[in-house]
Amino acid sequence: MLTLLTLLGLFACQESTTSIDARCEITTEVPGETWNVGNTETLQAFPMTDRIDTLVTINDIPLSVLDIDKSSCAECEECKNTAGCTDCNYCPECTNECDECIHVLTVEVPTDLPIRDEYWLSIHNTLGSSTPILIDIQESN
Repeated sequence: MLTLLTLLGLFACQESTTSIDARCEITTEVPGETWNVGNTETLQAFPMTDRIDTLVTINDIPLSVLDIDKSSCAECEECKNTAGCTDCNYCPECTNECDECIHVLTVEVPTDLPIRDEYWLSIHNTLGSSTPILIDIQESN
């Protein structure tokens, strides 16, 4: 009986660990005030990875991600890797190199998008997620 109580005491005293999800918040800027159903639209979002692991949704409906252009960011990404900075955070060592870095995301708005009063755009990838942003979508003329 003493052995059983000792074993229970050992297991009860073990420390537990909690993992913290160190994901980024994707910042998003939608240049156009209004999108049209069936059109190809562009927006800026940071940080982006590549098309294969990027999900863009409007009201939880997935959009086709046509392209992610990070061509202006080669120097920035190289500097951040060398300086040991993360993908998510500002890197003071690379201010000059990252000054012109813009991630441009091109998506296609489905032609069969259900008509709603509000449209909420969200972006998700392996680095993190965006806060949903309200956008205006109209039917094509």
